[in-house]
Amino acid sequence: MNAAHVHLLVNHLPIVGATLAVPLLVLAAMMPRQRGLVVSVAVILTLAAGGAGLALVSGDAAGEIVESLPGVREGDIETHEERAEVAMVFAVVAALASLAAAGLEIDRGTPAPRLAVLALLGLALANVGAMTWTGASGGVIRHTEIRGGAGAAASSAPDAAVQGDADRQGRGRGHGGDHDDD
Repeated sequence: MNAAHVHLLVNHLPIVGATLAVPLLVLAAMMPRQRGLVVSVAVILTLAAGGAGLALVSGDAAGEIVESLPGVREGDIETHEERAEVAMVFAVVAALASLAAAGLEIDRGTPAPRLAVLALLGLALANVGAMTWTGASGGVIRHTEIRGGAGAAASSAPDAAVQGDADRQGRGRGHGGDHDDD
């Protein structure tokens, strides 16, 4: 197992964790007497921030592994790295704020104040946005089908050239081998 494997294993945790926190915080805001939701959010956001840290640490080495693969553009890797650093800040801030709100809930023996829950909801939504923004740029690195505009056409050009060679040799899609070029 190399860094690219590790990166692929952990890179979805921050997105999923941040996203799961949002409905729990909406429930906590709607049902202010319900205890435990904010503590659950703190656990989720802390695990998500840990996953973001692992993804960030493994990302450099993963980038080195994939940068020489066909269709991978170094600019896409750099964009993803820059976004990951920004998203990591959002993840840490959201995790620390959730731990503070959970601490208030535990210390006081009552649910976290509604204002704290709403502020945490705002942070969680910003975290989801940052993680999604980062994840989308990571997907572009290897998933040429989601590249927009001219980049998608340019990145698929090598594949088209290979397919053209295969067609001329009778091995392309929809060809059974021998065929007439009438």
